[in-house]
Amino acid sequence: MGDAEEQLSYGKPIGDELETVPPMVPPSVTARQRIALAIDSIIDGTYKYKDIKRTLADIRQDPFIPRYLKVEAGYLLVLVEKMERMDQSQDKAAKKYDECARERTEMKKETETLKGEIEQLKYKLQKIEEIHIDIEKRRGQQ
Repeated sequence: MGDAEEQLSYGKPIGDELETVPPMVPPSVTARQRIALAIDSIIDGTYKYKDIKRTLADIRQDPFIPRYLKVEAGYLLVLVEKMERMDQSQDKAAKKYDECARERTEMKKETETLKGEIEQLKYKLQKIEEIHIDIEKRRGQQ
């Protein structure tokens, strides 16, 4: 258990060595193992917030677990909740970014069509001016 916690403290995954629990162990060892597995799943990136929060809340509510482990589980629970809120806000920001990018491309298309219309109108105005100039020249010659 100590080696696994040592690896976790350096940000390394612990692997499969803590997956099985011996049949008769004190509740504090089981709690340490559950905390280590929760942290390991976060390091691996294979975590689900719901499962980790349930595990940590169970540890905090167990009367047979020492206070220092309950406090540790509480701190981790707060951190996991903050991580969850950050992920949710990142998801919202990503959706908003996608929406803004979509609007930007639509506006670019609209701008291009308006530029094309402006060019057509400039051409028509130029032709009307030429026709007007020709008409004035004809009037001047008569």
